[in-house]
Amino acid sequence: MTPPADVTNFTVTGGDTQAVLSWLNPVSDFSKVLILQATSSILTAPTDTTNYKVGDMIGNASVIYSGNGISNTAQGLVNGNTYYFKIFSFDASLNYAAGVEMNVTLSASPGNLVPVVSLIAEQSQTVTTRVVQDAGNVIVQVTVTDPNPLDNHSYDWSPTDSRLVDLDISANNFTFDPSGLTIGNYTVSVDVTDDGMPVRSASATLIMEVVAPSPPPPPASSSNTAASDSGGGGSLNIVVLLMACLVSLIRTDRRNR
Repeated sequence: MTPPADVTNFTVTGGDTQAVLSWLNPVSDFSKVLILQATSSILTAPTDTTNYKVGDMIGNASVIYSGNGISNTAQGLVNGNTYYFKIFSFDASLNYAAGVEMNVTLSASPGNLVPVVSLIAEQSQTVTTRVVQDAGNVIVQVTVTDPNPLDNHSYDWSPTDSRLVDLDISANNFTFDPSGLTIGNYTVSVDVTDDGMPVRSASATLIMEVVAPSPPPPPASSSNTAASDSGGGGSLNIVVLLMACLVSLIRTDRRNR
């Protein structure tokens, strides 16, 4: 008939659309804890000998946890709102302690979020990852999309393949000359770090394939030209021969007359 002592060190820490709850359970006559959540102060309490499950309503509050752990995360909250949590310890006979209440107001801003990083490569003003050795320098550009628009970013290209030499003084570009590279695959990688609180980082990698130049087209064959010239001369000789035969026949016909 006697409930256990209340939990101790009950804390609620707000985050991005969530709140993290932690506590210490009593040592004796303890079975589990029951946690209620509401958007206003919780004035009601669970009824002794009644077993509750997650989702049940007790007055203006809903049950969000029942167990013997020492932490729980309330999710699906709205940034900028205030939430109230009340935790009740109970024994195996479902006798509930008086309960301990805490509340937290979530920040309207979700805080510093991780940026999204992507890479794109161009050679001869064409977007590609297939690099031709003699087609000029390759420019790899990094694009950063940050949910926190006021963040500044630093760029670290050191994870890039050591065989590639950066010719660009711009921090957010990596330019290399493929003419002296052997045929094969190379990686260009960048780590981007913002200056928010706390600091957030993200990475991106692009695999580049260096290929040999295309061979030049073969020159026109000299034998074909010669054959063409020869064929043209032969046709002319035949025409001359026919004309000579015709003239000879005309002269012979006149003599016979």
